[in-house]
Amino acid sequence: MPKRDDSNRSERLELARRLHDGPAQQLISLGYKLDEVIGDPDLSNTNRRLIRQARLDLIDLTNDLRDELYLLERLSIKDAVEEVRELLVDLDIEVSSPLEKLDERTENVLAQIILELA
Repeated sequence: MPKRDDSNRSERLELARRLHDGPAQQLISLGYKLDEVIGDPDLSNTNRRLIRQARLDLIDLTNDLRDELYLLERLSIKDAVEEVRELLVDLDIEVSSPLEKLDERTENVLAQIILELA
C-alpha cells in the first residue's frame, strides 16, 4: 500500500510543479503586461478602469490557482528533505527537526520554502 501512496504523492507533486511553472507563471506575466497598459498615460479613463478590473480579476484567479497548488503540494518536512536529496544528489543533506510539533500549515510552508531554495 505505501507504494501507491508514494506514487499518488509523486503524481500530485509533478502536476503541481507543472502548473506552477506553466500556467501560474503565465498568469503572473500577463498581470505585469496589464499593469504596463494601465500605466499608459494615453489610455482613456474608461479603458483604464476596465483593464484595472480585469487585472483585479486576474489577481483573484492567480490567488485561487495558488491555493489549489497549495492543496496539491501539501508536504511534510520529511517529504521536502527527500525531494531535496533527489534534486541535489551530489550534496550531503542533513536536517534536524524542530523541537516542537508544527501545525500542518506551518510545516507545509516550511517544506515549500526548503524546496524553493533547492
